[in-house]
Amino acid sequence: MTKPAYLENFSNPSLARKRASYIREITVSNLEKHLKDFETNFSKKGGHVIWCGTYNDVQNEIIRLAEKFSLKKFNISAKAALKLPQSLSGKLENLGLEIISKKNPVTEEKRVLSISEAGFLIAESGNAIITGEALNFFAAGQVTILVADINKVIPSGKDLPLFLDFFSSPEKPLEFQMLSGPLSPAHRLIVILIDGGKTDLLPDPLKRQLVSCIDCMQCVSVCPVNHTDQLIQFPVNSIITPDNVIQHPVYSCTLCGNCTLACPVKIDLQTLLIMKRKDVFAAESKKKHMLTKLFRFAMLKTNIGNKIGGKFKKLLLGYLVKKTWGKRGGLPDSTPRSFNQLWKVVNNYSTKKL
Repeated sequence: MTKPAYLENFSNPSLARKRASYIREITVSNLEKHLKDFETNFSKKGGHVIWCGTYNDVQNEIIRLAEKFSLKKFNISAKAALKLPQSLSGKLENLGLEIISKKNPVTEEKRVLSISEAGFLIAESGNAIITGEALNFFAAGQVTILVADINKVIPSGKDLPLFLDFFSSPEKPLEFQMLSGPLSPAHRLIVILIDGGKTDLLPDPLKRQLVSCIDCMQCVSVCPVNHTDQLIQFPVNSIITPDNVIQHPVYSCTLCGNCTLACPVKIDLQTLLIMKRKDVFAAESKKKHMLTKLFRFAMLKTNIGNKIGGKFKKLLLGYLVKKTWGKRGGLPDSTPRSFNQLWKVVNNYSTKKL
C-alpha cells in the first residue's frame, strides 16, 4: 500500500486521525447550526450566502448573477469546473461573457466573474478558506463566487491547521488564504452552499459518515485500481451513485480496504462499499425477478397470449432479448396459430373437462 504523504506531518498520525474524526463527528451532528452560524457571521462582514440543492441549481444561480451584474468576462478554476456542469462555460459564453485564460486569470478589467472553490468554511468567525489554485482566482473579478459543499464547514479556526495538514506534506506545504469579506466596497464575495444529497445521508448511522469527508482525495491516491486503465470514480461518489445505474462503478472496487486505512477522518469506506455492492446487486436481482415472474405468467396464461397474436408476441420477445441476440441475431417468424391452438384443432379438443 502507498502511504499517504500527510503521515509525515504528524509525530502521532493515529492520534491526529482520531482527533479529526471526533471533530467531524461533532460537526455533522450539529451541521445545521454551524452552517447558519457561518452564514450569519459571513453576512456581517459584507459577504453573501446562497443555498442550492444540486450543482444544476448552482449553474442557474451563476447565470442569474452574471445577468444581474452585467458581467463581461469570467474565469473558473479547474477544481470548480470539475464539479460544476460542463455546460456552464458554454452558457456563460452564450450570454456574451468572454472566458479568460486559466494561465492568467487575473485582469485589471471590471465586470469580471471569478468562480473557484472554497477549501473550508469557519462557522465561528464566518471566514472562508481558499487553497491551491483558487488563490489565483478570488481577487480577479468584480464578483467572486466560492462554491462549497455543506460538509466543508468546520466549527472553529483552531481546528483549521489540523485539517490543512491532511492536504500537504513536508516537501509540498499547502498554500492557503483566509477571506474575511469582500476586498473593497465594489467587490462582491458570494459563497454558494451545495447540499448535493448529503442531508439525505444523515438519518443513516453508517452513510452519515460520508458527510464527514473533507475531499482530501487520499483514498484515491492509495487505490490500486486507480493505477490501472479503468475509469475511477471517487469512492464517496461511487457510494452515493443510484443503485439502478448500468455498470455501476462500485463493482470496480477490489475491497482491499486501503481507502479506509488512508482516510484522515476515519470513514469506514470499505464497509460502505460492501453495503453499496449488496444494495446494487439486490436492485439488479429485483429487476431480473420481475422479468422472470412476467415470463412465467405469460407461459401459464396461454389463453391471454393467444388473444395477443403472434406478431405482437414476436415483437415483445425480440425487445426482451435484443441485447442477448445482438445486432445480427433475430427470432424466426411466428405462425398464425400457437401450438396450443393447433393442438385443439387437430385433436378436436372439447371445451369440456376430460
